[in-house]
Amino acid sequence: MKITALIENTACREELATEHGLSLYIEAAGTRVVFDTGASGVFAENAKTLGVDLDGADFAVLSHGHYDHGGGLRAFLSKNRLAPVHLRQSAFDKHYSQLPDALRYNGLDETLLPNARFIFTDPICVIDEHFSLFSEVPAYAPRYVSNSVQMELLDGRLQPDRFVHEQNMVVEENDRYVLVAGCAHCGIYNIIRRFRELYDRDPDAVVGGFHLMIPSLKKPLPDSDIDALADKLKAMTATRFYTCHCTGQYAYERLKTALGDQIDYLSGGRTVEI
Repeated sequence: MKITALIENTACREELATEHGLSLYIEAAGTRVVFDTGASGVFAENAKTLGVDLDGADFAVLSHGHYDHGGGLRAFLSKNRLAPVHLRQSAFDKHYSQLPDALRYNGLDETLLPNARFIFTDPICVIDEHFSLFSEVPAYAPRYVSNSVQMELLDGRLQPDRFVHEQNMVVEENDRYVLVAGCAHCGIYNIIRRFRELYDRDPDAVVGGFHLMIPSLKKPLPDSDIDALADKLKAMTATRFYTCHCTGQYAYERLKTALGDQIDYLSGGRTVEI
């Protein structure tokens, strides 16, 4: 199984573009998957530089309805004319970020609807024997304060985002299970706990953003929250973590100090084999 970061906040090569966004290219079990499309079409330019043929992708997955993960959706639909896109129906609801001095729309481009290539997923969705999706993760533990600026328009009123539009992917190959999250707004440990309920085991690897910062405020979570998560992840001794994007550099370095080789950063252009 190979996972390549097509775009991320950072890059490991000078010729690659960066942006506040995430797109992964996953090759497993003879299948090629685009997981999220970054904030713009730039991920497609990076894919070309990296020798990744987006036209050959078998399907795409959108982790949630925020622009930094679905802003490049139109570019993907243009580059690849056949692959279906699996997303939650609520991904196209109206989502906003509450900035210190303004309310910013951070949802998807509604002009993409309707589209016959969109497959709207149930809370548990089996794509095939190797790929599945799950959403509506319970708040076993309170979600982080980093979600406090995220809002949704429901019945004509702004309210805190419930993140029913967020889904996670599980990839299974050769009895190895990889959990892929986009931003983990529901809480990465809550997501792992839901994975355990569904699969009765820990994942062999967890890949994605852990949302340990408030991007609009450029502020990390309190050290106590990061350290508490580090303790939980470190106890999962058989699991490797590859994080990026909304985890934030400060939180990543703090997790790295606690977890050592158990965690690594998936910068744009980097490929990991699991």
